Amino acid sequence: GEFSFAARVNIFQDLNLKTEFLGLPITGTAPLVGKTTTGFLDGNVTMNTNSQISLGYRMNVANGIGVGVQVSRFQSPFFYDAQLEKSYFKMDDINNGAAIDVHLEGTILLAGVGAPEIQRILSGDSTVTLATIQTKLIKDLTSSATSFRNTGYGISFGGDYDVSKRLNVTANFKNIGWITYDQGGKIYNLKKTLHFDGSELLDTVKRDSLIKSISNFKNFAVDSADIQKAYRYLPSSFVLGASYKLLPFFI
Repeated sequence: GEFSFAARVNIFQDLNLKTEFLGLPITGTAPLVGKTTTGFLDGNVTMNTNSQISLGYRMNVANGIGVGVQVSRFQSPFFYDAQLEKSYFKMDDINNGAAIDVHLEGTILLAGVGAPEIQRILSGDSTVTLATIQTKLIKDLTSSATSFRNTGYGISFGGDYDVSKRLNVTANFKNIGWITYDQGGKIYNLKKTLHFDGSELLDTVKRDSLIKSISNFKNFAVDSADIQKAYRYLPSSFVLGASYKLLPFFI
């Protein structure tokens, strides 16, 4: 058998949103004038960065068959996760003073570096900008005291088989485990509908107020709670692979 050691930094971003639009053609001359237009939004947005240190062992168990296992320790500065389901907006005949409804349902979890600043944005604090968040992230990520203190563990295992002298196939389960975020954070539960009539959309001042209301997640949060610890599974995967040696001098 043989041992192996590896170190790497993983940047994981998952944007999996499904949007569907239903409606009739918009008519008239003023903006947003027309018949019913409805949009449905479901899915999740996840951001995570972590460092990974791994120790592995592989051995041959039979002629042409090998198995291996790898144990990893992860350290991560932050985890942001938004899960939306059954969310929609609906605009209906605004020219005749009808309504727009915006409905959000799901959860938002923020933990680790940068979470307090994002929480302030979700609470409607207009003094926080993307630039201030970026500055705070860089400062905290370069600080050994606050950066990669959230830890977790994972295991990977698999095997390989030499079908012939040239063809080798592999199968692996990768990164089965979790990371514990113990720096504290907040989880928002969203389940609310905001309702506005058509006259508010056609009035410039009221429309600006409407946009701010829609962009403020505090308006949709039925409750929020501080969390001392948050557990999140690693992005696990099952990988099948094969390699084939084309030329004799590769053997």
